[in-house]
Amino acid sequence: SAEEFDSWQETVEIMSDSRLMKEIKSADEDYKKGNYVTLEEVLAQEGFVLADKSKNKYVPNRSKKSGAKKSQKNR
Repeated sequence: SAEEFDSWQETVEIMSDSRLMKEIKSADEDYKKGNYVTLEEVLAQEGFVLADKSKNKYVPNRSKKSGAKKSQKNR
């Protein structure tokens, strides 16, 4: 398809750029070593307030069987 062809062209362009490939390899090595900052950390540094999900209580989904039983009872 045309989209796949365009995608392959972009891949070839990236792989032909030796400077960019060095940067990608360096970033990959840093990531494997744990040398990175998470999105949450970047947002917090920029002053964004993030929700504390650990304080939220989530109700687990009920199984389909129990839902099916309820609908049968209501018939």
